[in-house]
Amino acid sequence: FRSVLGKETKAVTDALAATGSFRKETDPAGRRFREAEVGTRAGLVRVVATQAVDPGQRPAAMAFEQLRQRYQPRVVVLVGIAGGISPAVNLGDVVVVRQVIYYDLRKETPQGIVHRGEAQPVPATVRHAMNDFFSSHGEPYQANIRDPTGVSRDCRVLPGPIGSGEAVVARKDAEIRSFLTHFNDKTLALETETAGLAQAFYETAAMLPPGSGWLGIRGISDHADASK
Repeated sequence: FRSVLGKETKAVTDALAATGSFRKETDPAGRRFREAEVGTRAGLVRVVATQAVDPGQRPAAMAFEQLRQRYQPRVVVLVGIAGGISPAVNLGDVVVVRQVIYYDLRKETPQGIVHRGEAQPVPATVRHAMNDFFSSHGEPYQANIRDPTGVSRDCRVLPGPIGSGEAVVARKDAEIRSFLTHFNDKTLALETETAGLAQAFYETAAMLPPGSGWLGIRGISDHADASK
């Protein structure tokens, strides 16, 4: 597991601490890793969480590499928040990434900017598991989650593509939003890290255990507009 912002990391840490098996490790470079064993229907699963040093694609790729070298994880999950750009998502919904669209590739010409988006799907092993979950529980999945204060909250969990790049978008008429919805009209949200994770996985897949994969899970915190 990876997260970027302090609040995101605290949320993951609190969830791992609730297992009763939580511990923190620090490597010689000062990087922190939070470890726990989580009970599932398939048995105990070892979970490790770390925080990227900064927001952005490059820190996300580096955090993945640190996890790969130290733990050789089967699945790496990037968790955090995103801005919703589709009418299909509401504040508080959770998006599970099926495909990430890197939106920063572009050519600047006298006539204007020509975007050259690049899309990467999640690995097939992860997609099969995702499809099984939503076919079994409904799409969108209607979730009820108890927050750290004990309040029970309803939200929807839905799969789909997201956009990812370096730009933080806080304009409803931003060119990036228009490009993403034309690139794939089902694009649900945008953020600034998942493309880095996807690229890092793509380039190191041969060094990972068989059947490995990556996944992005994003809570919708805003609508990437002036109210962000």
